[in-house]
Amino acid sequence: MAEEERKEESSQTAESAQKKEGPAESQKKEEAPAEMKPAEKKGDREPTPPQELAKADIGKRAVAAIIDIVISYIVGLIPVIGWLIGAAYMALRDGFTFEPVDGQSLGKKLLNLRAVMVETGQRCDYVLSIKRNLPFIIPMIFMVIPVVGWIIGAVLYLVAIIIEVILVITDENGERIGDKIAGTRVIEITS
Repeated sequence: MAEEERKEESSQTAESAQKKEGPAESQKKEEAPAEMKPAEKKGDREPTPPQELAKADIGKRAVAAIIDIVISYIVGLIPVIGWLIGAAYMALRDGFTFEPVDGQSLGKKLLNLRAVMVETGQRCDYVLSIKRNLPFIIPMIFMVIPVVGWIIGAVLYLVAIIIEVILVITDENGERIGDKIAGTRVIEITS
């Protein structure tokens, strides 16, 4: 009996609220979205259209890559942990967020290049950096194994470099396999 009285009271309360607001206002309440989509939140950047993310100069990209490889190699000469630090640099280099590089590897910083997300034009983070550098990370994993791993890793690394260079040259947007995996593109920026 008490349950029936509570149901009646709640239905009467709902009806009286609807009368006060009117049917149109109560309908608006039902149609209102529960929460905003991430792109609609205040302060978010509008996505940068892909045509504004022009293909970076191939020569600059090559020099930046050579600088990064040399840095990784030199760091790799540190006994015991050098190879690990060099490999970490190569994997995370496009996601550095500290000053002065701010989303660039050292090679890209020197040549005013940056890897950005194609959909938004925003800088890479560490996860995207790892994704876009996977073709180079996988061969480095083999290099942990003495002698045989060094040979397999070196061959795989060379194959990855050849394929990636061919794609950078031939792809309309200069995107290599790593860029396609991560949804990124290297662009030229102004200082």
